[in-house]
Amino acid sequence: SAGLREGSQSLTPRSRLMFFLLVVSEISLATTLLVGSGLSVKSFVGLLRADLGVDLGRILTADLYLPLSEYGETPKKIGLLREMLQRIEALPGVKSVGLNYALPFSGVDPSNGFEIEGQPREPAGEVRSANLGLVNPGYFRTLGIPLLKGRMFRDSDTENGPLVAIIDERMAKRYFRGEEPLGHRIMIADESPRTIVGVVAPVKQDAFEETPRPYVYLPYEQLCYMYTRLAIKTRSEDPLLLLPAVRGVVSSLDPNLPISNASTLEEAYRNAIGPQRFSMLLVTVLAGIALLLAQGGIYGVLNFLGRQRRREAGIRMALGATPGRVAWLI
Repeated sequence: SAGLREGSQSLTPRSRLMFFLLVVSEISLATTLLVGSGLSVKSFVGLLRADLGVDLGRILTADLYLPLSEYGETPKKIGLLREMLQRIEALPGVKSVGLNYALPFSGVDPSNGFEIEGQPREPAGEVRSANLGLVNPGYFRTLGIPLLKGRMFRDSDTENGPLVAIIDERMAKRYFRGEEPLGHRIMIADESPRTIVGVVAPVKQDAFEETPRPYVYLPYEQLCYMYTRLAIKTRSEDPLLLLPAVRGVVSSLDPNLPISNASTLEEAYRNAIGPQRFSMLLVTVLAGIALLLAQGGIYGVLNFLGRQRRREAGIRMALGATPGRVAWLI
């Protein structure tokens, strides 16, 4: 009894409780950080595995801006783009060509308010919002967006033809529940009523959209902006190899018309997820460091407790206690 008391004088029951609380706190905090890090990484991986709705492979992208001073007239602007698309598609190594003023993962927000003819308007202060694409007939084939219902755009969908639109499945489910969307008319951008002629699969405009907006596509020959982006599906593993030929086509049509921000759609996607990827990597590294620090701290505290009770442990074992029983006490 005297030996036990002598071995435990330096550590009072209150001090021992404090050390126990330190151990429990370190384990709890480290576990919480690790679980949070794991959930964040799991969510990030889930987003990466989500269906983007487009084929990223072998697509060359580039910006094209038509100066207002030279191409203020719509027929001239459309004529240049039509000729350009035809010549680029005829290049060796090109499978198809598309254009859209806001390609996916380009960083451009193509949001526009819209109304559906025959449906009540939203309450005051609320606006229906959809992404807007101004595309050519080959755009869907280039990005691998499948047609689900109706038809794609045709070469005859020009400014002199009936105004038409294609919507995505997201809009069809949200605003035409139980109804056939084909034949309905929608007003977007220039507020002209347009007949819905097709429904395509949904596309993610941003890789990390939590609640993706529906998408409305219009023929570029019926509504054409000064700015657009080319998307060229190539047969080459490196789409950038085709860039000099594309520049040559554009230069032959207008030497003063520059091609800028040339890249690939896959690279645009990687750039879009880059900050989130770095954040997840940083969180994971910090969680690992915290785990190592917690392990060191827990070891230090338990080592101290063990040393404080070494004399007690020796006496208990001399009196017949097993090593497992002594370890359990500590």
